[in-house]
Amino acid sequence: MANQLPEDQSLFNLYRKKIEDLDGKTGKDFNSEKLIMDQILFGARWSINI
Repeated sequence: MANQLPEDQSLFNLYRKKIEDLDGKTGKDFNSEKLIMDQILFGARWSINI
């Protein structure tokens, strides 16, 4: 899976860090940031330390 990520992973890492800081709780607000973080949790939870 890690090999399939784009070469520039800075945005992914930014959201991954944010998810870790929030202990995996992306909140209840329905906005684009929550949708992105939910997708990362769904598809790349293996890369997050929570």
